[in-house]
Amino acid sequence: MPSLYDDILQSRDAALQRDGWLYGERFNRIGDPFRWVDGDQMEHIGNSPAVITVLQYLAMSGEIYDTPKAIRCNDFDAMHGKIREALAEAVQVLVPFETPQDFALYIDSTASVKAQDYGAICTWAAGLPERPRHLDIGPGLGANALYSLIGLGAQYTALEAHPASYEAQRRFLMAVAGIERPRLDLVDCETLGLSPEAMVSELNDGVKYAIRQVPSWHYGLIADQSIDLVSATWVLNEVTPAGITWLLHHSTRALKPGGYFYIRDSGKRKPLRHQLDYDAALATMGLEEVRRLNIENRVDMHGIPRIFVKREHQETTFEGAFEQFFGRFAVSSHGGAYNQA
Repeated sequence: MPSLYDDILQSRDAALQRDGWLYGERFNRIGDPFRWVDGDQMEHIGNSPAVITVLQYLAMSGEIYDTPKAIRCNDFDAMHGKIREALAEAVQVLVPFETPQDFALYIDSTASVKAQDYGAICTWAAGLPERPRHLDIGPGLGANALYSLIGLGAQYTALEAHPASYEAQRRFLMAVAGIERPRLDLVDCETLGLSPEAMVSELNDGVKYAIRQVPSWHYGLIADQSIDLVSATWVLNEVTPAGITWLLHHSTRALKPGGYFYIRDSGKRKPLRHQLDYDAALATMGLEEVRRLNIENRVDMHGIPRIFVKREHQETTFEGAFEQFFGRFAVSSHGGAYNQA
């Protein structure tokens, strides 16, 4: 019997073969970039009906911290309220009945975190255009779309490699999109037979779509220097060496000069993933850190927000970036416990 997200798996498997991930050094030495290590360790993620998966993502954190004054922009409180209201409405669309579990705490926590991200970006990224193109790496539930669409007035793109996450984002972003915000799903395009050229045209249309969903294996279809803002919250330290290389390579390629790269996470490398200092790596790829919140994680706030600006465009390749980060003969294809320099 087909699984709920067979189309996503088929798209990934086709990309693995088409783009050479099953052969040579990509297969034997580097490994493919489309693995979320934390997700692979949570056996119940994606093994349940989609409505449960959506609520699992909503309930991943129930922590709430006061927002530091340094990122409380002028409309912070009003935007916080709008984000919470929109999130509650989306959850109501997805689950319009009473459940034995109470998700109110998780709605409040998620709204608080997204409002803080909005506050940091609004305060630090003063050069964003009126309708910026915002690419969000590993969005989880997809709730970053709320501050992006409502607060920044952005065109929002969710980039995802984990099939269960992609499907959860489909559900959530459909609820957010409604009929007023046109939405593009690149896996749907592929399933319905659009050519690669047609997908590139649709994906890079600067006006047509408010929301885009892109699997990470199609990151290369996003045009060079076309993105104003990249965000990566709670994801960059949870991927493989191939994964972090893929994300940094394509993000710096796609980001416009003068564009921003916003990161929020613990700032710590996790065991058995990769050990790359990605903040420092960005500095070698033409980006400069311009602001960082001087706080202690899970004391002052959950996560340490910081933002980089792209000063210059550098031509790179995935393999070149991997060699730069990990070495010419590094072996990472067998997993974190077996990584070799």
